Amino acid sequence: MITIIHPSIVQGSSFISNMICQYLILPGPLRETFDFVIGEEIDTNYLILHKGILGDDIPGFAGETQIGKCVRLIKLVCSPEAWFCRQLVYFMLSLVPLFGPVVIVLLKASRSGFIKHKRYFELKGLTLAQKNYLWCHKRHLYFSFGFWCTVSEMIPLLNIIFFYTNIIGAAMWAIDIEKLMNSNKESTEPDERAQSAPTTEYRTAEKSNRM
Repeated sequence: MITIIHPSIVQGSSFISNMICQYLILPGPLRETFDFVIGEEIDTNYLILHKGILGDDIPGFAGETQIGKCVRLIKLVCSPEAWFCRQLVYFMLSLVPLFGPVVIVLLKASRSGFIKHKRYFELKGLTLAQKNYLWCHKRHLYFSFGFWCTVSEMIPLLNIIFFYTNIIGAAMWAIDIEKLMNSNKESTEPDERAQSAPTTEYRTAEKSNRM
């Protein structure tokens, strides 16, 4: 007699295996994979990538307000309890056939995409305020990226492969961001030089007239 395993058991087992892989087995290898991709595409002249090597420039970030700081500190204090509650809710939803995984994907998408750039934030040496700025202003981008990451990582047996492909995709995305910021800097430098040149010439002419 063939016994059919209930879908909720499969989904719950997949959720637990993902938790074990994500937090116990794969953090080190995924970190090394991310660093390898970054090191291959960006000339850093370092064999081991250290914190802050990519610079902490964040376009649009002009500091943190007092209200924003208070909100961020409250989130930081409550983060352990919030993390535990989220995982508990995700686990309960994973036991609901069909409907549960859909809700999990929608709830986890933004955070999953954001976590994929955790190592990128370390390499840039970003502060908590800068990370919070990116979370608030780039959340829609992390949702679209994290949506497919979450869906692929929920596939039984193949999820380990997708953990690696997703972290490689996150690294390639970080490389594109860095290249775009560098190109913007290079394009603005000639304009700044052109603006400063007339001022320098005016000061030189003014000094010569005084003499």
